[in-house]
Amino acid sequence: KQIDFVQDSILLAYHKAGLPEKTIELAKLWLEKAQRYNPTATGWWILSEIKYSEKDYKGALWTSLYPIAFSSQLPMDHLNRCYVIAIASAMAIEDETHAHSLFNEMNKRSIAWPDDMPAFDNIKAQLDIKKANDKIEAESAIKAQEETKSVIRRKREKNSDLPTRTF
Repeated sequence: KQIDFVQDSILLAYHKAGLPEKTIELAKLWLEKAQRYNPTATGWWILSEIKYSEKDYKGALWTSLYPIAFSSQLPMDHLNRCYVIAIASAMAIEDETHAHSLFNEMNKRSIAWPDDMPAFDNIKAQLDIKKANDKIEAESAIKAQEETKSVIRRKREKNSDLPTRTF
C-alpha cells in the first residue's frame, strides 16, 4: 500500500510538472504493476489524459474504460477522471450514445465530476442540458399519453357504442 502511494505521488508529480515523456514511461510502469481491482486509477487516468491531449481519442477511451470496467462499489481514486476522459473521448469520436451512457452511469453511481478539470466543463454542460431535455421530453410524453386517455374516456362516455377498453 505504501509503495502504491509513493508511485502514485511520483507519477502525479511528473504529470503536474508537464513532463509527458517521463510521465508516459512512469504511467506504463504503473500499469504493469497495477492489479485488476486497484484502489486507484491514477495510471489509467494520466495515460488516457495524455492520449486525449494527443488527439488519440480511441486510445484514450479504451485506456480510461479499463478501471471503469473493473471498478466496484468501493471508492477508487481518480475513477471520476477516467469517466471524464472516457466521456470526452466518446464525444470526440462522435459516439454520443456511449458518452451519455457513461455520464448516466457516473451519476447513478454518485461519482462526482471533478472540479479541477475545467477543460471538460463544456462537455458536462452539454450532457446536463441533454439530460434535462430528456427529462422534459419524457414528462411531456407522459402528459400527452394521459391527455389522450382522458379524451378517449370522455368520448366513450358520450358515445356508448364505442368499444370499451380500459387503460
